Amino acid sequence: MVGADNSAGLCSDLSLNGVLAMPTISVDLQEGVSGCAYESTKQRVFRVYAFMLLCLRHGARGIILSWPLYFVALIPVLMPIEVGWWALFFVFPAVLVSLVILLKGLSNDYAAVISGKLLKGNEIIKILWWGA
Repeated sequence: MVGADNSAGLCSDLSLNGVLAMPTISVDLQEGVSGCAYESTKQRVFRVYAFMLLCLRHGARGIILSWPLYFVALIPVLMPIEVGWWALFFVFPAVLVSLVILLKGLSNDYAAVISGKLLKGNEIIKILWWGA
């Protein structure tokens, strides 16, 4: 009986030590391997492509959402009177709104989709249709 209690205690100690010790080794190994893979040239190229796709996506979104402001900027040009440099002031709100939409969308999506993740080549195109 004493041997049975001893062996049960020994097994529980071994399983606890195994559970507590192994994840730290595997986590360190996993972080090292993913860090090397993340810094590889292939992953950097994938991140550049993904960033360009995000720029395309949010640039188009900014233009689509601010098209009335661009239309208002065209009105002074289409008028039959002489248009001076003051007509450019109508373009600034449109460009400003488009840039805000672009930059905010880029920062949010880059942090959520690209930063710190290993990308696969066939999954980069899915960034265009990824929903936040």
